[in-house]
Amino acid sequence: MAWNEKELEGARVLWYINGIATILSLLGSLYMVYSCIRTPAPRSVALKLILALALSDLIYSISNVMSQFDEDIVDLFCIAEAILRMNGYLLSIYFTTTIAMLCYQTSKHGLSFNQEKFFRSAIIFGPIGYFILNLM
Repeated sequence: MAWNEKELEGARVLWYINGIATILSLLGSLYMVYSCIRTPAPRSVALKLILALALSDLIYSISNVMSQFDEDIVDLFCIAEAILRMNGYLLSIYFTTTIAMLCYQTSKHGLSFNQEKFFRSAIIFGPIGYFILNLM
């Protein structure tokens, strides 16, 4: 997890809290993915974005579980964990912002708002901004 037991003696409670939160986050993400996949068609734009947010949270939770094995890791494992953590975090921010923008535009324009066009724009411009953030 994020805290090493050897460095923080007496902080075992924090280690347990982090472990419990990670397990709950992992289970919640798996349940959200299962629920979104089980929902019959038609799939709305909001459901697609919630599924993407759940997957990014799942990636971040997996990286948090991987970091529990700090003592036994090799360099390649550490690099993989860091890449998963960074990408899960950035994707989570991106999808949360996109969901907020979708909610705002839908409430502002009502039924005249084209959600599919918004989703296509988010799919096109999202990865471009994502790669620019990774280059910085």
